[in-house]
Amino acid sequence: MKTIQLIAKQSCKKLFMPIAMVILCIPPALSSNDLAQETDEQVAQQATIATEVALTQSDVPPPKTLDELNAALAKSFEDNGIPGAQVALFNKEEIFFSQSYGLKNKTENLPVDNNTLFRAGSTSKTFLALAIMQMVNQGKFSLQDDVAEMLPELNIINPFADTYPVRVIHLLEHTAGFDDMHFRNMYNLNEPNISLVDATNRDSATLKVRWKPGTRHAYSNPGYAILGVIVEKFSGQSYEAYLTENILVPLQMNQSSFTAETDVLARMSEGYISSGPVEFKNIYLRSAGALNTTATELAKFAQFILANDRHSTIESPLSITNVDSNTIALMEKPESTLAAKNGLAIGYAKAIYGRERNGSVWLGHDGGIDGFLTSYAYNRESNTGYAIMINSSESSMRSAVKLVTEFLNKDLVKKAFTATPFENQINGYYRMANDRNQIFAGVSYLLGVLSIQSDHDKLLVNPIFGSSELVYHLGDGLVSENLTSPAIGFIDPAGAFFEIDGQYFEPASAFSIWWPIVLFVLGLLSTLFYVIYSLIWLSKLVSKSKPDSLRVNITLLASITSISLIVMLIGVFSLNLQVVAQVSWQNLCIFMGSIGFAVGSWIGIPVWISTMKKVEQRKKMDYWTFLVVASSAMMAIYFVYFDYIGLRLWAW
Repeated sequence: MKTIQLIAKQSCKKLFMPIAMVILCIPPALSSNDLAQETDEQVAQQATIATEVALTQSDVPPPKTLDELNAALAKSFEDNGIPGAQVALFNKEEIFFSQSYGLKNKTENLPVDNNTLFRAGSTSKTFLALAIMQMVNQGKFSLQDDVAEMLPELNIINPFADTYPVRVIHLLEHTAGFDDMHFRNMYNLNEPNISLVDATNRDSATLKVRWKPGTRHAYSNPGYAILGVIVEKFSGQSYEAYLTENILVPLQMNQSSFTAETDVLARMSEGYISSGPVEFKNIYLRSAGALNTTATELAKFAQFILANDRHSTIESPLSITNVDSNTIALMEKPESTLAAKNGLAIGYAKAIYGRERNGSVWLGHDGGIDGFLTSYAYNRESNTGYAIMINSSESSMRSAVKLVTEFLNKDLVKKAFTATPFENQINGYYRMANDRNQIFAGVSYLLGVLSIQSDHDKLLVNPIFGSSELVYHLGDGLVSENLTSPAIGFIDPAGAFFEIDGQYFEPASAFSIWWPIVLFVLGLLSTLFYVIYSLIWLSKLVSKSKPDSLRVNITLLASITSISLIVMLIGVFSLNLQVVAQVSWQNLCIFMGSIGFAVGSWIGIPVWISTMKKVEQRKKMDYWTFLVVASSAMMAIYFVYFDYIGLRLWAW
């Protein structure tokens, strides 16, 4: 199942992974380092499927003592090229392990200590969600209130508004249907005093609702920017001041800050990517991920959540007004997706994300921002939790998370579940239909597909690209990775949709699945080989050999079309976070290459027909040329549909 979970996320990013490295945190998968400003996914390199499977199947026993864990973590950070890190472990009573590793500044050889601040990225969202729940408990608004009516100053576009308005709960659970933030709305380099309302409206294209709110999950930083606006409107304070006064101060998080004042920056670790340190840059959607903190103080926050258990006899040593165990229980429970309404208890709730790991459910949130990654989670079965922060966004902290969670759950006995036969036929193809960023929709349309075959009480899930996985039916459409794991997905008994690990799939015909794949394979292969032919042909033309004058125009046009596609792909694969929102040679390659490809493709067919009318005898090369221009024209139509022609990433 790890394979399926990662394929669903990776497939739509595989071709555009450099673009996918955005700030703030992707849907916080507690076992992954997906990127986000996410995000994610997210900013860090996601570990490969093979790495995840290898870690899952490792025979290395988990550490048995804190000393063994400390040594294993130090080795893990070193092996993964992580300059510096902090780790804190806690239970309901105390933070019983707090350790720092490596360097906060490699140039000056300064070590990380427990007071070094790290950027927390999207783990900030749980703090904001807690503030929203506090205000709900104070009666200032409800989770079901219509956001457009609450905030008419925001440019929300909802074609379903009459029957499916965007509600507060949809913002909290990322089910409003918004696109995630666009590149131009990431880093705030020139507008230090911009209001949160203006920062949110600055890219109003992300506020267009793409499907009926309250049906499927799609991680969206703009939704949490709106929640920050709600806090400001109903409190009369900045969101930073409100969260500091009502969350940080009561929890005695004295070093933490939602702002980047001079004293905060002085205590901050450097953030690193492969090329070196990254400059600290503020973000536009600051309420979605601006927290600066330490692992120890983040653990203190998570410990407060863990201790607020309706079934616990242990009282939390700290308290927040108008927040009780019922509030926390509500925050942990997904409610608004179709899968949640049908009983799926694991998923993204109100900024607390549930993820199955080794037969047990871990709750928490991940975060990523340029130069930093963060993860915190807790487990109610063992009543323990962790907070991990690292100062690299291009390294994997997956092995560290695995070490910690296996150590904390080493004494847990796995539960046993019973498989139940399926009553309905749900076999068929399914396509992912909840892209986090709409810009990836054209990629996921090709790669984010799978087929499902039911066999009594089991499902064989076959991603088009990747290995098959077997999941078990636990009854009522809920499916599990194995009979020692809780349900991690839901398939509608009528086969209307399938959700697994937050990825939403809808039925699709075999033709709609395979025709674009065949088209692209055919088009790319014919185009690549034609580029080689073009170089030979052009060299002959330059050397003044006598090419067939009747075929010069169409051959030249097909050559330009093929080369334009190559130029576009070179731009895509050369992108990185530092240039994605700027006018760069990579973005110009994408912009000019896509236009040249489209123009050449559409002109190519009538030019070919005109040429063939004039030649006395057709050659094999004529048919190859037609294959190139015809397949290119169809690909160009596909690109137009998904808005890839003339794509100006610096303005997106």
